[in-house]
Amino acid sequence: MLAIPAGTFRMGANDVGDDAKPVHAVSVAAFCMDPTEVTVAAYKGCTSCSAPSTSGACNWGVAGRDNHPINCVDWNQATAFCSAVGKRLPTEEEWEYAARGTPAWKFPWGNTPPSNQLCWDGEGNDLGTGNPPSD
Repeated sequence: MLAIPAGTFRMGANDVGDDAKPVHAVSVAAFCMDPTEVTVAAYKGCTSCSAPSTSGACNWGVAGRDNHPINCVDWNQATAFCSAVGKRLPTEEEWEYAARGTPAWKFPWGNTPPSNQLCWDGEGNDLGTGNPPSD
């Protein structure tokens, strides 16, 4: 797990829908967060966790996806997994603080908005040129 230092950042947005709070200062205490997503294999190791959905683009039950991130779990399943391994889910404030980075960027990569491209590691962007899209 990575140690995320305590700090204050500006959370929220003034230019989005009704569900967003206006920009306001938020302070978070120091916390720890896993640097990568939980894999299908790690989730399979949780004997007290229920099976996630297998519909659509879910990784559960798909051959060759043990090292892919677990997806299609609901909040209760994620909470149960965290509890089983002695961890917890981050709060909304902790998640946004960690995602923004210490410079308090608007996006994890900086202040430049993303393009309309959905996949960033395949053809269609300068870094992905010549690379096949991921599964």
